[in-house]
Amino acid sequence: MQKSIVLVALVLVCCSFCQAGGSLDLGYGYSKMELGGKDMNLADAGGSGGDLRLGMGLLPHLVDPFRLNLGAGFRFYDEKGDGSSNHPSDTQLTLITGEIGVSWKQYFGPLFIEPGVSAVGIIGSYNGNATDALVDFSQTRSGWGVRPSIKAGATIAFFELGLEAS
Repeated sequence: MQKSIVLVALVLVCCSFCQAGGSLDLGYGYSKMELGGKDMNLADAGGSGGDLRLGMGLLPHLVDPFRLNLGAGFRFYDEKGDGSSNHPSDTQLTLITGEIGVSWKQYFGPLFIEPGVSAVGIIGSYNGNATDALVDFSQTRSGWGVRPSIKAGATIAFFELGLEAS
């Protein structure tokens, strides 16, 4: 019961935010990771995940297209190996990100383009097991990075639909 109340409150806050000139972006993506090196963990892993971003005009009455963006993301990669210590039987990488950035959203009629850059904090958890050595291993690390991006899309009724590359 408490979870549904929090969800309803979150939806109401987001709707109020969007009516005040902000935007709520929901995203889902798939990516393929190909790593080289001595140990072949996650050498050819596929992963998917989602993002939630809030955006708003940074200087709404002075420079409308200049925007401040806040976001959170989640990605999960999984690879099944042969069970050796060099290629574990089951390897997972979970990434959780938080970001703050700026962008410039320029409209061309119903179309838009939005280049931007964000500072991103990352927490990663890596887990695996090797059946030949009967070893389970787990590591958690954190870091940060800079993420340039570009979005393009179109306004359709009350929604914007588009693609993002970063």
